Amino acid sequence: MTYQAFGARIESPIPLSLPLATDNPELRATINIVLGSVEMPYDGDGCLHRVGNIQYFARGERVAIFVPRAGEIEVLSDTLLHIQPLEGEPQGLLAAYITGFAFLFILKRRGFITFHGSAVSDGRNAFLILGKKGGGKSTTAAALSLEGFTSYSDDLSLVSPKGEVYPGNPIARLLPDTHETLFGAVESSGDDFDGIEKREYQLSAEMSPRKLGCIFVLKLVDADRLMVAQVRGAAKATAVFPHFSALPGLDTPAVLIALAEACIKNVPLYILERPAAGDSLKEVVAAIKKVARNTER
Repeated sequence: MTYQAFGARIESPIPLSLPLATDNPELRATINIVLGSVEMPYDGDGCLHRVGNIQYFARGERVAIFVPRAGEIEVLSDTLLHIQPLEGEPQGLLAAYITGFAFLFILKRRGFITFHGSAVSDGRNAFLILGKKGGGKSTTAAALSLEGFTSYSDDLSLVSPKGEVYPGNPIARLLPDTHETLFGAVESSGDDFDGIEKREYQLSAEMSPRKLGCIFVLKLVDADRLMVAQVRGAAKATAVFPHFSALPGLDTPAVLIALAEACIKNVPLYILERPAAGDSLKEVVAAIKKVARNTER
C-alpha cells in the first residue's frame, strides 16, 4: 500500500496508520518498507541503546530495532526499511513503532525537529500540543477536531528547519471512555499501546505544511480551575526541552537545547495548567481556540 506522510511517499507491505497517498507533486522522496530478515547484531557490533522496552543497535546509517511482541525493524538508509513481523502476532503494534519510532532516525537526519505531542491546524497556522504522558494531548487534539481544526499528527509531530509543521499520523489513540464521550461507543476491542487498551480514531487530516503559530504545553496540577500563562525568554526552551523525541546515541542535550531555541525563537508558547481532578477539556479547548484566533498567519 502507498501512503503519504512526513513529506514523503511511503510504500509498505503491511497497513500503516497513515493517510493514503494522493497525486501530490511535492512528495519528491519515497521511503520503501519491505519484508525481509532482520539480523540483530551482537552486543559488540555497534552501540546498544534502550528506550523503554525497545532496544536498538546503531552503527552508521544502519539501525536494528527489536520491539517485544511485535518483531524487528531495520533502518538501512533514509529511503529503505526492512521489517520482520513476529509470527502469530497482530501487525498493528509493529506498524505503530515503524511510524512512531523507526522513522525518527530518518527524519532527524533530514533536519526535522521531532516532538512527542500532537499537532493541529485551524487552516491558517499549525499548533503543537505538548505535555507528559496522560496529560491529555491526544484528547485535546481530538476535541479540537470537533471544533473545525484538522490534525497533522498524534504522538509524533514534526517541525521542518523552516519552521513549518508537516503532516504525520493523524490518527488519535484514545482511552475507551474518552472515545465514547467524543465520538460514541465502539464495539471492537482496542489495541495495546503503552500497556493500555486504546481505540484509534481517524481525525480530519491536514495535508499541507503550515507555519508553526503557537506551542501549548499541558500540565496537570493540584488546582480547581484552568490557568493559562504565556512563557517568555529562556523559560521557553526549558518548557519545550522535555518534549523532544530524543534518541540516545543520536541526540545530545546541547543539540536539543540549540534546536529548542531555534524552533521557538519567534513562536508564542503557553502553559495550560489544568486540574488533575475533574474535567477541564472544554476550558482547555476554549483557551486554545482563543489564542489561535489572535495568532498571525
